[in-house]
Order: sequence, then structure tokens, then C-alpha cells
Amino acid sequence: YQRRVHGKQWYQRRVHGKQWYQRRVHGKQWYQRRVHGGTAAQRAAAKATRATIPSSNFGNANYKILPKYKVDLLRTRSLKFAGPFNWVRNNIGVPRYGFYLWSFYCIFQTWGLYRIHCQYKIIRKRKDERQAVVDRLYPWYKNEVLVFQTNFHAGRKRLAEKAAAELGVDFEYEDRYNFPRRDPNLPMPHRFMMGHGE
Repeated sequence: YQRRVHGKQWYQRRVHGKQWYQRRVHGKQWYQRRVHGGTAAQRAAAKATRATIPSSNFGNANYKILPKYKVDLLRTRSLKFAGPFNWVRNNIGVPRYGFYLWSFYCIFQTWGLYRIHCQYKIIRKRKDERQAVVDRLYPWYKNEVLVFQTNFHAGRKRLAEKAAAELGVDFEYEDRYNFPRRDPNLPMPHRFMMGHGE
């Protein structure tokens, strides 16, 4: 009787034995038991997770519904996970790849803005220090300008009088500006006031 099954079927039955019959009759269930250790219904019944336990009693008012945080407590071996973070885990969730990615991005950009702010403060401090030095030395700068202008006009006057003497011309060099000098006893005017830029 066994030799009446010819070809591939006889070879598979000869090599694999009972598994050949189970795989041929119960194909999908046999594969699930072989690979996954049981069918989907068996695995769900053996492992009661938050997805398999119903979250509403619609259609069966007598069915007792367990909140998801109680389901998690039942799955744990101790009560060390029972705390405020359990509410966060059941209502918000656990951090995933995007959470860490966006957190790093936001922290990196915030640190960059903070460094730009610090550098701006450093530059402003340096400019303020330099401006304080300029304000402190403004009288010296003003005196240097006046000394240069006075020497320049004196040289022009000397050259003009020398040329007039060589030509035999009666020439008197007049100053370009004939206004009274400012009283040095007066206080120093502010550098932003109008009319004090000379």
C-alpha cells in the first residue's frame, strides 16, 4: 500500500514521516506551530497584551474592563512600575526615534542661538570699551587737529608772504576764518551736539 504512492509524495512521506501528513492536511496551522510555536489565537490567548484585552464592554455590559495601566501592572512581576510615570506611559507613550531626533535638533539650535547671543554681547562690550577710550581721549584728538590746522595755515601764510617779497608785491595774508576763538574755560561740549563738529 505504501508503494502505491509514487514519486515525490512517497519520498516526502518516507523522509519526513508524520510531518508530511500534518503539513499536507493542516498547511497554515502546521507552519505557524512549527515556526512561531503556535497559531495566532493560541499566542494571543497565552500572552494577554494591551492590544488583545478589549478596552470597551460594548455588547456585553457585564464584562469587567481593566484600564490599560492595570493591565501593565498585572503584566509586571512587582509594583516598582506603579507610579506617576505609569500614567505618562499609558496616556502619552514611550519616547521613540523621532523624539530623540527632534530633541537633539532643538537643543542644538538653541545652543547655536545662545552662542550667537554671547558673541553679540562680546562684540558690543568691545565696541563700548573702544568708544569709552575715544571719548576719554577726545580732547587730545581735538587738540591734535587744531595744532595741525594752525601749523598748516601758518605754513601757507609764510609761503605766500615769501612769494610776495620775491615779487615785490605789497601783500598781506588774511586768515580764512575771522571769528573769535572759543573760550577754553568753557566746559567741553558733547560730541553729538550740533555746531561742535569743527
